[in-house]
Amino acid sequence: MNPWTISRTALFIFLMTTMAAGADKTPPSYQKGTILNISSDHASCELEGSGIRKLISNCGNFQSGQPVDYRLKGDRVYIRRENGKEYKCGIEGTIENVADKTSYQQGTIKGWEKGTDIYWVGPHGETFPRDKTVYELKGTDMVYLIDYCGSFQAGKFS
Repeated sequence: MNPWTISRTALFIFLMTTMAAGADKTPPSYQKGTILNISSDHASCELEGSGIRKLISNCGNFQSGQPVDYRLKGDRVYIRRENGKEYKCGIEGTIENVADKTSYQQGTIKGWEKGTDIYWVGPHGETFPRDKTVYELKGTDMVYLIDYCGSFQAGKFS
């Protein structure tokens, strides 16, 4: 074989290898979403996108209500950071879209009482007392006791 044929063959192989390596380097396409309901230890949160809601793990330092750009691949969600790098989160589950099934009833806050419960925190199970307000909500069919949901005044609401 002459040197010209060898160098052309080597150049051809180099170009084909470079093209094959760059074939999967197309930039990923991202969708718009929102981070919701972050757990207290940032271990899990919800990602709501166009027509989906995923429960994801390893939520990093996102804030509830934070808009994000994300992409799905296999059992992972990749969330794009400001610097262009991606934050990798595992998918723990898919949450059914319940917005269409929501129904509201009339009810009355009959009263409330103050209470204390024990809050567990930390890797060693440290506890501390926490004040709470328990509201008595009379619905059309039952009386509910609810807590940790904000503050209300007695009276009718829907």
